[in-house]
Formats: sequence, C-alpha cells, structure tokens
Amino acid sequence: MQPNSEITKNLEKMQLPNRLKIIGDFIFDNSSVADVGADHGLLEEYVSSKLTNCHILAIENKAGPYKILVSKTSKLNNVETSLSDGLNKVKNNTDIVVLAGMGGNNIVSILAKNKDKVPTFKRIIIDAHRDIGLARKAIISYGYEIVKEQLVYEEEKFYIISVFDKTNKQIDYKDEQIEIGYELEKDKLWPKYKEHLINQAENAIKNLENSRNRQDKVLEFKRTIERIENYGKN
Repeated sequence: MQPNSEITKNLEKMQLPNRLKIIGDFIFDNSSVADVGADHGLLEEYVSSKLTNCHILAIENKAGPYKILVSKTSKLNNVETSLSDGLNKVKNNTDIVVLAGMGGNNIVSILAKNKDKVPTFKRIIIDAHRDIGLARKAIISYGYEIVKEQLVYEEEKFYIISVFDKTNKQIDYKDEQIEIGYELEKDKLWPKYKEHLINQAENAIKNLENSRNRQDKVLEFKRTIERIENYGKN
C-alpha cells in the first residue's frame, strides 16, 4: 500500500478544488464515509492523506469515471469503490454521507429513494450547485440541523458547502436561512456573494421586459432583493 507520506506529496502536485478540501475538512477521523458521486476520487485522496482511520465508500454510477476512480484509489487502503446509484450500497448508520457536485433536486431524489436509511446517518455534507434551498429543506425534514455553511469562490463561481448533523432538537429555521443560507453573513465572502445575488435578481428583472407576467415576476424578484438586503440583520 502507498504510504500516507507519498500520498501527501502527490496531493501537493495536484490541483485539488478548494471546495473538495473544505468538504474533506468537515470529515472526522475514525468515521465511515460514503461519497456519492465520487467522480475521479480527488476527495478520497485528500481525506486518506490526513485521516488514516477513515473508511470511505466511493460511489460512482458512470462507467467511465468509475474506471478512473478505481485506478486513482486502488492504492488507498481505506477506500472501497462501488459502481452503483445513490445510497443503494450505503450501509445504515454510516457516519458521514457526502453529496457534492450535483443539483439540489438530485440530492432530494437520492435521499427520497432511501428515505428509511437517511435518518441513520450522523452527518450529511452537500455541495449543491443549484436549488440548494430544496436540499436544505429536505435534509432538515429527516431530523438534521444545519451546523455550518461555508462560501467558496472558485472558477468564477460561488459554491456553498453545507454541513448537517443528526439531532433530536426541533429547530424552526427562518425562510431566509432555507432560501439564502445559514449564517452566511459571518462568512468573509458574504459581501461579494450578496452583491452576486442582487445582480442576479436585477438581471432577471431586466430580462422580463417582454414577459406577459412581467409585473408579478418583477415584484417577486424585488422581494428577493429586499430579503437579501435584510439577510442576517434580525
């Protein structure tokens, strides 16, 4: 097996996306991890370099990326691979499940297909590239609380890494925490992300000039801008 010191040297040579590094830093040692949509195994390489007592099930449902995944992780003694869909091969009571690099609707669908299994996990980490509010709402409904959200700016795009832990507490989240984000006003990237969200809404208003339902939609986007402007002030 490849020593962890060699893996670390190899990681220094590769360009690991910052969002994957952040996800890896939310994984704790001595845990069982399922990475759904592992792609080429970059997260697995990073986690293996720093957490020697983790066991990772790297899941990929596409044959091409799966071959690369197997090749990349074959020398990592704590990584197992699976050519399968979603949570089908994930065991109950897995400590951490990662759902990264996909849309919120896809995350909701993956969880729904194994809804009896989902509440047995200790932690769920997501990187939803769109419709993140839908994913937040769904995960909370399984008995999880948002413990951390972190903004990442990479390749001229914003990403939100969201961490949910299983809880017995009943938490009432504000609409803004579901739709916009959880305590993002504390993030150093919030001012730029806020500007980005407002620009998106303003551009949407401009593009509605020839729409029949323009008035209602413009009002909706103006309300969105107002929510963004007031986010985190209460």
